[in-house]
Order: sequence, then structure tokens, then C-alpha cells
Amino acid sequence: MTGILGNISLVSGFTILSRVLGLIRDMLFFACFGGSYVGGAFVLAFTLPNLFRRMLGEGSLSSAFIPVFAETIETKSLAEGLSLLNKVLTRLALGLVAILFLGLSFVFLVQSIDLSISPKWRLGAELCSVTLPYVLAICLSALIVGALNARKKFSPGASSPIILNFAMIATLGVGGIVYGLGGEDLALALCVSVLIGGVLQLLAPAFSLHRLEGWKYKPDFGRSDELSRVRELFVVGAFGAAVGQVNVLISRFLGYSLPEDGAVSILFLTSRLTELPLGVFAIAIATVVFPEMARLLGQKNESEFRRAFTKGLRLTLVITLPAAMGLVLLAEPILVTLFQWGNFTTTEVAQTVPVLMIASFGLPFYAVAAFYIRGFHARKDMKTPLLAAFLSLVANVIFSLVLMQYWGVLGLASANSLAAVFQTFYLVFRWRRESDSIDLEDAESSYLFPSIVSTVAMCIVVAFGHSGIQRFPDLTGKASAAISLVVLIPLALAVHFVCLWVFSFPEVKAISESMKRRFRPPEEN
Repeated sequence: MTGILGNISLVSGFTILSRVLGLIRDMLFFACFGGSYVGGAFVLAFTLPNLFRRMLGEGSLSSAFIPVFAETIETKSLAEGLSLLNKVLTRLALGLVAILFLGLSFVFLVQSIDLSISPKWRLGAELCSVTLPYVLAICLSALIVGALNARKKFSPGASSPIILNFAMIATLGVGGIVYGLGGEDLALALCVSVLIGGVLQLLAPAFSLHRLEGWKYKPDFGRSDELSRVRELFVVGAFGAAVGQVNVLISRFLGYSLPEDGAVSILFLTSRLTELPLGVFAIAIATVVFPEMARLLGQKNESEFRRAFTKGLRLTLVITLPAAMGLVLLAEPILVTLFQWGNFTTTEVAQTVPVLMIASFGLPFYAVAAFYIRGFHARKDMKTPLLAAFLSLVANVIFSLVLMQYWGVLGLASANSLAAVFQTFYLVFRWRRESDSIDLEDAESSYLFPSIVSTVAMCIVVAFGHSGIQRFPDLTGKASAAISLVVLIPLALAVHFVCLWVFSFPEVKAISESMKRRFRPPEEN
């Protein structure tokens, strides 16, 4: 338990730093672009390479590669595992070059044809032509990071997003704030910074793998049984990942088509805020537990696999439930404190608050679904996540097309959350049906009831506290919002921790025992 918790803490620590830098980046972004269509065009252009990153890099290919890579090392040798990595990297690079060529050809074709399209769509196409090459660097990087994670080397991968954030912050700070660039010029400069950050994101983990494991890349077109297994798993998994990313793309294209210029930017901002707890904790848990589950299954150790799965699910629930409710209750103070600057005014804040609240309700479902998908992938079952992704896509499209007619961007956010609910319940149903593993309803394993009770207690404290702070005289709106965050977030964490301690939550109990030993007098140890 200590090893897994330690690795989760390590990944979470780097992710917190990355997310803090990401918040600074987003604050600068919205201060420079506000809710303009130029900012929306950049978000759309940045979405496309990230679609392939999550589909080919961090998504299905990594999920197919890591279990086979871990099993190869366990049953054969590290050298054989690194040879497999070179085989997969060689084929991935060729595939990405082909995708890049087709993508750029399509964008240039659209630009060359004199179509009667609006300026925001033309700008989106122009920015896409600059950001698309990012897919080559980031997908190769993600596979190398997957190999490092399988070897329990989590620092290089966890710190990789920091590089991109620094590159974008520097561009927004120097170009937008110091030199006064704005509009399309700043958006173009930001796209170039994405490319620079991507190259650095590839070089950093490659150097780490070489230094830590003695890996050297050599083009390898050879065949092997392990490569065939990766290919078989990837082909099915790629469809599932593609469907999931098309889901995101559809939402943003629909948002871009709305009359409101800031719809895509609002969806992007709410996504960034909900991804903060999702990335810091839920994804960190999956990142650490997934290679461990794959390794245990490679050893045919089913009982320990069940324990690892249950532990990861338990931690996912106990973190994302209070995080979601915290975002709902503190949506306005968060937006006012962090983003109400420059071109992001009170009007944009008022438009974003209800969207953030709706999106936050979907947070626990996204997190649980992501973890269950990792569980299926560890078992080398790619078909079930594929079916779940199709269900989510169909639900999202239907709900989006209906609800956006009445509620606009709020309808799109509602559709996303409802799609996550459908996907999660389907995955849980299939897991219970096809696996003997402990599930959500096993109170002794998941501790769902204590997690709900502690979340309710936390919500009561936050709601009353926020109401009380707002009644203080002589406080501006921004001061009141900032005080609410500074006071209520630590208080909420304390209430949550104490409630879990009362219920003897395993990880909280372990932390409590560790603190007792640390502060116990030496003669008592």
C-alpha cells in the first residue's frame, strides 16, 4: 500500500504543479482573448492534435502496449521489452507522418478553395495547420512515458506537461502582456509555442529512459509475437478511444456553431477546471495503478489484482465526489478570483458559472469510467470500453442536438455529463457481469457510504461558510471570493479527512498511523 500511495503522491505532486501552471496559463489566455472567436479558434485548433494524443498516445496505444510490455519484461527480459518499444515506436512514427500529411493536405485544400465561410472558421483552419505537427511529438512522447511508468518511473511522465505550460505561459506573458500582441497574431504565436513545447516534451522522457534503463532508439521493422498482441489490442482499443475523442470534438464544433462567440471558450474553461481534480488525483491514481494491475495479471496473481483495482476505485471515489461538489458550491468564487481579469469580465463569469456547475456533476462519473476502462484494458479487454464509448457518443450527440436548441452552451454541458453517466453505468454493469472483482456496492471495499457522508458534511460547512463570508461588510466581490477560497477549501479538506478517519477509511487510517509514528517520542518507537 505504501508503495502505491507514494507513487500516487509523486504523480499528484507533479500534476499539481502542472495544473497550477495550467491555471496561470488559462488566466493569461482568458485575460488576453476573453470570450472572443479568436480564442475559440485556438481552442479548436488545439483540440485536434490532442484528439490524436489521447487516441494514439496516452489512450488506446499505451493501454495496449503497457500490459504486453510489462509481461514481456516479467517473462523474458528488459532488453526484449525495449526491443518491443522500438518496434512500436517505428510503426507509430510512420503512421503519424501519414496522418499529419493527410491532415495538412485537407487544411490547405480548405484554405485554397474560395468558400463563403465565416472568418472564425477560416481562422480555425489556419491555426490547425500550425498545431497539427504537435501530434507527432506528443504521441511518441506518450508511448515512451508509458514504458517509464511500466518500470515504476513516474517522474518524467508526470513532469512532461509542465514543459508545455511554461512554453505557453512565456508566449502569453511576453507576447500578450509585455509586447501587446493580440488577436490573430497572439493566437499564431501561441500555436508556435505549442510546437516548441511538444518537441521538448518528446526529448525529456526519451533522455530519461536512456539514462534510467539504457534505452537507445533504433528503427526496427522486425516482427514478434508481442508486437502482434499489441496490434490486436490496439486495433479494437483505437476505435474506442477515437469514439471518445470524437465526442469531445463534436461538442466543441457544436459550441463553435452557436451564435455566442464565447461558447467554445466557456466549454474549454469548464473542462480545464473539472480536469484539475481529475488530472491531479483520478488520473494520477489510474496512471500508477494501471501498470501495477497489468504486472499482477502478467504474474497470474488474480487476488492481488482485485485488491489493486479496489484500492484504486476507492481512492477515485473518495477524491472526486467532494471535488465535484466543491466545484459546484464554489463555482462563482473560483471564476471571480482566478479568471475575472482583462477581457474576461463579470459578464463572462455569469455565463460560465452555471456551465461549470453542470459540468462538475459529471466529474465523478468521468473519473470512475476512466478507472474502469483501465481495469478492462489491464485484462486486455478492449471491446467493452469500445461499446461504452459508442454508448457515450450516441447519448452525447442526441442530448446535445436537443438541449442546445433550448439552453445553448448549458445544454452542451448537460449532454456531456449525461453521456458520462450512461457510460459509467454501462461499464459497472459489464464489470459486475463479467468479473468476480469487488464492485461499487461492496461497502467493505469501496467505502462508498463513508465517502458520501463525508462529502455531505463538507458541503454543509462550505455552503454555510460561503454564505457567512458574503455577508461581511466592506468587502468587494473579488475580495469576498478570494477569502472564500482561502478559508473554505482547507476547512472542507479538514472536515472530509476527519469524517473519513471516524469511518476508519483505510488510506486515511494508514496516513494517521504514519503521522503517529513520526511524532511519537523515540523511546516509544
